[in-house]
Amino acid sequence: MSREPYTLSALLSKLADVERECANFYRETESHGNIELEKSFSMFLKEHEEVGEKIEMVKREGLIEFTLEPIPDLRINEQLKKVKDLVQGKSTHTTQKAITIEKEISKLMEEISNKIGHMSADANQVLSIAQKRASRRIKVLEQYIKEN
Repeated sequence: MSREPYTLSALLSKLADVERECANFYRETESHGNIELEKSFSMFLKEHEEVGEKIEMVKREGLIEFTLEPIPDLRINEQLKKVKDLVQGKSTHTTQKAITIEKEISKLMEEISNKIGHMSADANQVLSIAQKRASRRIKVLEQYIKEN
């Protein structure tokens, strides 16, 4: 696989897009009448929107010196496509699909956070928080599956 020449600005734009797609997934996914799942999906929707907004804010406010510098050894196109395909794909097992999406988001955010830490402390912090929230959402969804 060849190197993917993302600048920090372009990378953050892609991540904000992924967060919006995940938010849309939760907005459009039915909870099949389960109030507990509906509340969780509503909370997850808000979290993805918030992270997307924070990523955009970090991009606007602090990237002047790093906007043109490519990030070395970044190979995320396949992961980005996988998340997008998962979000857009049809599945009868909504909760399991949500877990799979959150696991991919968690891995993606962790990998990128590790790669950009030296470039932008603010971006690194936002992505670290996003990764931790994804991990928490996985636990909530897995607990839901155990209980039902």
